[in-house]
Amino acid sequence: MKRAVLWKACTAFLLALLLTGFVPEGSQVALAETDAVIRGAVIVPDDAKLVSLWAVVTSTGRSLVYPAAVQDNEWEVEVPAGTYVVEVRWAYTLPIRWQEGSTPQTEPGSQGSVILVPVPGAGYPILENQQEIGPITVAAGATVKLTTRVTKGSPLKLTIEVPERVSVGETFVIKVVRTGTSEPVAGAEVYLLPKRIPWRDAIDPDSKTPGVTIGKLLGKTNAEGELKTSIREPGDYILRAVFPGALPAFAGIIVEESQGLRFFTDKGIYASGEKVILVLYNGSSATITLPSSAPWEVRKADGTLVFAPIALQVIRNLEPGNAVTWEWAQKDNAGKQVPPGVYVAKVQTSQGELEAKFSVSGLRGLRMSPLPLPTLPSESPFEDVTRQVKWGDPFILALYAKGIVKGKAAGKFAPDDTMSRAEFVALLFKAAGIDEGFERGKGKDGKDKEEKDKEDDVRMFPDVRRSHWAYSSIQRALEIGLITKDEYPDGFEPDEPITRMEMAVIAVRAMGLRNEAEQRAGDELPFSDAHKIEWRYRGYIAVAVEAGILSGTDDGRIDPSGLVTRRQAAVVVWRVLSSPD
Repeated sequence: MKRAVLWKACTAFLLALLLTGFVPEGSQVALAETDAVIRGAVIVPDDAKLVSLWAVVTSTGRSLVYPAAVQDNEWEVEVPAGTYVVEVRWAYTLPIRWQEGSTPQTEPGSQGSVILVPVPGAGYPILENQQEIGPITVAAGATVKLTTRVTKGSPLKLTIEVPERVSVGETFVIKVVRTGTSEPVAGAEVYLLPKRIPWRDAIDPDSKTPGVTIGKLLGKTNAEGELKTSIREPGDYILRAVFPGALPAFAGIIVEESQGLRFFTDKGIYASGEKVILVLYNGSSATITLPSSAPWEVRKADGTLVFAPIALQVIRNLEPGNAVTWEWAQKDNAGKQVPPGVYVAKVQTSQGELEAKFSVSGLRGLRMSPLPLPTLPSESPFEDVTRQVKWGDPFILALYAKGIVKGKAAGKFAPDDTMSRAEFVALLFKAAGIDEGFERGKGKDGKDKEEKDKEDDVRMFPDVRRSHWAYSSIQRALEIGLITKDEYPDGFEPDEPITRMEMAVIAVRAMGLRNEAEQRAGDELPFSDAHKIEWRYRGYIAVAVEAGILSGTDDGRIDPSGLVTRRQAAVVVWRVLSSPD
C-alpha cells in the first residue's frame, strides 16, 4: 500500500475512480455506530477464468490493515467508520493453444491428474491487474460497493533501470520506464526493502491475504522518470516501483562498503553455457595498476588451469571508485564448454592476487526442454519402491541408476518419508555435478586449511556442526547463495523437513536462475493459495512452474508450506536435470 496515497484529497479519489474504472455504488448514510461494509466485485470476460483475487483495506489514520474475505469474484470487509485506502489485485486466464506434441506431466501426489506444458518461454497466459482506491471516507453503518469490468487488455508494465551495485552513501539514479520502451514514468514511487526475509514470514499458511510489505519510500520519479538517491546501510536490497494503474516493478541492488579492492562474480552459480561476469571494483583511495588488459584466469577448484584470455600487455590503471568488467563464456582454452563444477577466477593487480569462487551447474536452464519421462525398469532394488506408483517410482529408479539417490536403509528407499533440508541440498549438488567440498592447502594469503576451516565455522549456521554428514554441502550452498542466513536467521535446522516453497527456491537458484526469479517478484500466480506467498518469492514459484519443475495440486493450490516426500523430491530433481546420461 503506498503510504503517500493515504493523504491524497477525496477529490483525487473521485478522479482515480473515474480513471481506473471503479465506480462507487450506493450512498453513505450515517446510522447507528455499527461497522461499515466495503464490498467489491471483479467482472472478467465470459471466456476467462479468475485465478486469484485479493483485497486489503488500510486505515489511513491508524495504519490498521483489514483483510477482505474473498469468494468467487467478490470480496467484502467490515470496518469501523473512518477513512480508508483499498488495494485490489486480481489475475485471470484466457484460453490457450498448447504446443503440439508437448509432454503431459503429472504433479507428485496428484494421483495422475495431467498438467499440460505451454509453449516453452511463453509462460502461462495470465493477465494481471492492480488498482488502488482512496482515501475514501466510510460513515458508520454505510455500505460502499466498488465494481470494475475487466477487458482483455493488459495493464501498464514498468521496468526499473538501476546499477547492480553501488557503494554506501553513493548517489545514484533510479529510472522507471514503460516496459519495452524508453518512455519515462513520472510520479512513480520507489520503495527499498531487504531482498530476502525469514521463511517464517515468507510462508504464511494461516493468512487470508498476501504478505504486503511497503518498505522505505526513497521518493518519486521526476518528469524524466528519474530519482536520485543514496542508501546508507550495506546490504542486498530490492527496489519496488509502484504507479497507479500499473503492475509493480522490481529490481535488485547490492549496497557495499566502499573500502577496499574487491573481485567478484555477479552471482554464485551459473547455468551451463551462461556468461560469467567478473568484476574488479576499486573501493580504496589509491589507484590500482593492472599488468595487462585482461590479467585474469579461471581454474578448477583443484588448481588446474581452465582458461586464460589473450591480453594486450598494456599497463592499465583503475582509479578509486571505478570498476572493470570481463566476461567468460564458460569455454576452456580449446574452445570447449567446461563441465559442471566449482571454479576459481583469479586476477593479478598491483595489490596482489584476488580470487572469486563460483559454480557452473549441470542442471538445465529455463529455455531448455525438460527430459522425457523415464522408463520403468523391470526390477527395483528397493522393496518399498514397488513400481506401482507410476507418477513417482520411475523417477526414483532412474536417479538410482545414475547414482544420484540411494536408500535410507538396506533394501529400502522410504519414498513416503519427508525429505530434510540437508538431504535436498546434498541431492541437488549431486544432480548438478558440483563438488560440494575440496581439500584446502595453504594459499597466498598464508592461511592453512585449519585456519580456513575455522573461518568456515564462523560463517556457518550455528546449528550445523562440522560433524554433520551434510556439512560440506550446506557450507557450499551458503557460500554460493542457494541458502542464506537472512532466510534462516535462527539456524538452518538441517534435519527438519523441507517445504515445497523452500524446495522450489533452492532448485531455481541451483539452476542459475536466481536473477530471473527475483526480477519477477510480485508475479501473480494461477493458484488459489498464491496469496500465502510473500511477494518477494512469487517470482521463484513462477519460474519453477514455467520450467516445468513444479505444478499445482488437484484442487488448484501450490501448497507452499506442504512438506516434500522423498518420492516427490526425486520427481523434481529429474525435472531439473539437463541430460539423462
